[in-house]
Amino acid sequence: MNVNPGALSKRIKIIEKRSTKDEDGFLTYEDFEVLSCWAQKSQTSGKELFEAGKDFTESKTRFLIRSPKVTLKETMFILYDNKKYNIQYLHNYADSNEYMEIFCALIEGASNG
Repeated sequence: MNVNPGALSKRIKIIEKRSTKDEDGFLTYEDFEVLSCWAQKSQTSGKELFEAGKDFTESKTRFLIRSPKVTLKETMFILYDNKKYNIQYLHNYADSNEYMEIFCALIEGASNG
């Protein structure tokens, strides 16, 4: 499958929650930017994910990015257009090691800020 690099036109940030201790020794969590990159955004149906071996029953958002040098995890989330998305599934697009598909669900009521 060919990918048009010009279609990677949406700027996203991939964020990880990291724990630190505050000055009183209490555990706090902060958002840490793991990666900022260009992506192609599209909607995918649950049927497509089910056929890929994942059981999702609702529409999900798909981001396609160049394969990053950092390791991404399903515990991270994406910030795009002042919205947060839970990462639910990471996939090596076309087994090429060139691009990665990230299937996400919008976190309702959450916003970047």
